[in-house]
Amino acid sequence: MTFDRKSFLIGVLTLSAAILTLGHIQITSTARASETIIDDDFQLVTAKVRKGDDGIYVLHKRKNLVALFTWDAAKKGVVVSDVKSLDELLNTH
Repeated sequence: MTFDRKSFLIGVLTLSAAILTLGHIQITSTARASETIIDDDFQLVTAKVRKGDDGIYVLHKRKNLVALFTWDAAKKGVVVSDVKSLDELLNTH
């Protein structure tokens, strides 16, 4: 059985396409909202917000403020969705 150049190139290209497809499927990851970072002045928590979007809550401990940052597709960037005092959110005055 002999392979001509055309058949060999088709085989190599098919194998390359299969490897690239497999690599894309295995390398692709999604953002998971489950991380927490704690510092002296700040605490950051990722969480699911409306419609399954991910958000970042930032707590400024000294000022007792919580800010919610979300992705705005129209602006193609991260925007501040809301800023409130922690006391207001927890209903403790």
